[in-house]
Order: sequence, then structure tokens, then C-alpha cells
Amino acid sequence: SNNVLLTNHRAAKISDLGMAKMIRADSKQTKSRLTTAPGTLHFMPPEALVEVDPIYGTPVDVFSFAAVGLHLFSEEWPTPGAQKGRDPRTKKLVALSETERRQKYLDKMTSVEAAAFKPTILQCLDDDPDERPPIEQVSQTLKDLKTTDSGVQKLTSQLEGATVS
Repeated sequence: SNNVLLTNHRAAKISDLGMAKMIRADSKQTKSRLTTAPGTLHFMPPEALVEVDPIYGTPVDVFSFAAVGLHLFSEEWPTPGAQKGRDPRTKKLVALSETERRQKYLDKMTSVEAAAFKPTILQCLDDDPDERPPIEQVSQTLKDLKTTDSGVQKLTSQLEGATVS
């Protein structure tokens, strides 16, 4: 969440949109290259980690939004766990979903605000980018939560100035 900046009017602005240049500190390198993956491991969707030359669209942003939510609610960096785990029945290694990989952070979403928003975060963390909700739906959910539960008003009032572009 270090790349999420707030203006004086509490509007969220995202910095470092993958334009950072990678240069080794100990080299006399004169050329640099742009980073190829969007963001940092804590906030990256699974498709950014496994696909060669992936095409990034709004589903990447929706996933990252959910990871930022995990960071805010758990007060920890949402580092994903192992990509594989043992099936309890067969004892074979199987791929784990993003929600399984981030379960310890989801378990920390116990406040009224977090519990109300948890179903949306789970949808946004879907492994399949096509199954993640559009950001407009996520935004509407936040607005609906603000009007239905006074405890959630605290959360949404903090996010109220955030703009979707």
C-alpha cells in the first residue's frame, strides 16, 4: 500500500504504475529496463506470475484492490503462501487458490467493517480474471455498505474520496 497516496482531499492516487526502472546498485550499467510485472508480489494476481507476456486489464486492478483491502484490514503485508499444498485425502500436491494462499489474512478480517466487505474481497481474489467483478460493481458495493450499516460508514468514509479512473 506504499504506492497508494492520498491527496489533501483524501482522494486515492496510485504511484509507480510499472514504470520503475531496474538498475543494479553495484553496476556501472548505462542502460535500464522497465519492470515487466505489474506491482509487487503482495498485490499481484496469479496470471501475472505464470503467464508469459500477459495482457493486463482491469481484472489485475480488481485483484490488487482486494489485496490492498487485505493489507488494510489485517495490518500486515498480504504475502501469498505456497502455490501448492497436499490434498488431505490423496496426499498429492495440488495447486492452491489465491484465497487459500492468503487465508491467514482473510481470517484476520473480523471487524464489522471487514466482515461486511469480505465477500467482495473474496470475489476480487478469484483465480480466474474473468470471474472477478467489474470495479464499478465493487464501487457500488462500497456505496451500498455505507448506506446500510453505520459501522461500515467509517470504512467507506475513508475511501469516499477515492476515484476510479
